[in-house]
Amino acid sequence: MSCVTTSKLMGVDKSSETIVACATGVVRAGISIVRVSGPKAANVCQALTQKPVPTPNKAVYRKLFGHDGDAVDQCVCIFFQSPRSFTGEDLVEFHTHGSPYIVEQVIAACLASGAIYARPGQFSERAFLNGKMDLAQAESIADLIDSQSKAQAVAALSSLNGVFSDKVRVLQNALIAIRTQLEASIDFSEQDIDSSSWDLLIKAQKRLSEDSKSLIEKVKRAIHTASGLRVVIVGRPNAGKSSLLNELTQKDSAIVTDVPGTTRDILKASITHKGSVLEIIDTAGLRQSDDPVEAIGVKKAYEAIDRADVIWLLVDANQVIKEKKADFFGLVPEHRHKDVMWVANKVDLLEGAADLDKKHVDCAISAKAGRNITALLDQTVKLQGDWVQSDFSARERHLRALEEFQAHLINAMSCSQGQLDLAAEDLRYAQEHLSVITGEYHSEDLLSSIFGTFCLGK
Repeated sequence: MSCVTTSKLMGVDKSSETIVACATGVVRAGISIVRVSGPKAANVCQALTQKPVPTPNKAVYRKLFGHDGDAVDQCVCIFFQSPRSFTGEDLVEFHTHGSPYIVEQVIAACLASGAIYARPGQFSERAFLNGKMDLAQAESIADLIDSQSKAQAVAALSSLNGVFSDKVRVLQNALIAIRTQLEASIDFSEQDIDSSSWDLLIKAQKRLSEDSKSLIEKVKRAIHTASGLRVVIVGRPNAGKSSLLNELTQKDSAIVTDVPGTTRDILKASITHKGSVLEIIDTAGLRQSDDPVEAIGVKKAYEAIDRADVIWLLVDANQVIKEKKADFFGLVPEHRHKDVMWVANKVDLLEGAADLDKKHVDCAISAKAGRNITALLDQTVKLQGDWVQSDFSARERHLRALEEFQAHLINAMSCSQGQLDLAAEDLRYAQEHLSVITGEYHSEDLLSSIFGTFCLGK
């Protein structure tokens, strides 16, 4: 996989074909926006409106004409002149009435005037290639579109404003300073680097390593914010786990029967509660089983417990009264007890509510009747609320790049004073991994994998 710098690609896509797509989705709506970007954008605008290009950045009323010359619609037209546009190229937006037919006719007229269909994410890709934003900022556009909660939207907007990129560049600048001093010592190799200078370099690398560790933890939290709070429902067979999942999703996400061991695999669903996203995971009932399929399900349940943020230990309310708390908590590994919420289910069938109160369960619910579900969600979000807040949005690829950066930095620090060349090589690789995050160093395959996930027209 060949890697190239942004500067080598900037002129390539900028002078290529003019692209067109509907930026608002081809659906029936009040308004649709057809976006055109590239060297022929002004010509397309003139062809469709049969008038000169409007003054840049000024919204004007225009009639739109199809490729056959017939009137198609009335619209608001805005021309953004290069480089003062989202893509850095000449760009036109036609704000039409939101009829899929009209959008189709407008795009057909654009194609007849020299444009081509845009690929998903191609507008944002051009913005990146033309220096309007770095790669991490471009990714945050998709994160902002995909956000389902306030925490996710705030984090994505922060990254779009460059908060995450700035933190990466602080590491880059510190690394460049270290590399400059080290490579200067190599260039003047007839004079060995003295011990005091070497000690200063090692100290600088240690500071950089600590700073990168801190950023890695923040990136992990950012990834966590994007995925939502991971809640795993565990318990004995027939505790009502699948009924609770169905109540939360308001659909038959899981099969519910009176037969113990119905759930054999992991079931997942995502819900939103008061601005927080929760990934709810239903698991197989925890018990010893000679059934090999059920045994696999139990194993997967324990794997889910290891990755959980919150564990709902669901217990039949009548069993809570009759048995000891330790009997139920024994189902969960001891090191995860601090993340357990003890939830008594089937309170609608309970005999002896006062006895249940004495057990001090965290929450008493009825999944079947939908009782106290909101209280359960409130307590869950409150319990782990701080963890799902992040200063910026980030992705798994950012985490991998930072971990690779950290590994090469550690390798460089392990070199002796007489191994300057080896240390310099590791630091060079470390910088490449950092540059992959913001896009100064990237592959075309990477760009395709990132922007290919974007919406059409974005």
